[in-house]
Amino acid sequence: MTRSRFTLALAAMLAGLAIPARAEEPAIAAHRIALGAGGGVCGTVPDVGVIVGVPLAGRLAVDLTLAWQPRVALTPESMLVMAAARIPFRAGSRYALIAGAGRLQPRHVRSGDSGLFPTRGRLVHPVVGASLQWPRGRVVDLRIDAAAFFVTNSEIPVIPRAVALLVWHSPSARPIAPAGGRRP
Repeated sequence: MTRSRFTLALAAMLAGLAIPARAEEPAIAAHRIALGAGGGVCGTVPDVGVIVGVPLAGRLAVDLTLAWQPRVALTPESMLVMAAARIPFRAGSRYALIAGAGRLQPRHVRSGDSGLFPTRGRLVHPVVGASLQWPRGRVVDLRIDAAAFFVTNSEIPVIPRAVALLVWHSPSARPIAPAGGRRP
């Protein structure tokens, strides 16, 4: 029985579809201090800020964030300060859980201003989210953070925050492993 090229190509294509593709994960991250800057949105307000990541024992790292939010409509200009633990989902992974606390401090409040965050009562709020990081060069990574502030004394109980950052880190003494974890 002879098979045409079309039949063989179709069989190869179907065989490729039958094998589930494994999601590619970025290269394994080395433990090092990181400095980043970027922008995003918190609720409905844009923000611009900086982040410092400090590795601790094991896989744990602490991120300190300082962001400025401009005045938009009736939302006053504000400063966001956040401290969060970053825990990789797996050893060496660049995908991580973020858990911590943040405070949004309004500045230059005018009469009639309102905002997403309350200005009285509890001002420090829990934050939970995810951090995704991809290498863009030897010492630069692209990082996307998506988090939620849980505000118990406000009309809106959950306020989302999403930011994109370029993160600089010192060169690693060890080579970065490719996806799959094997070193060259």
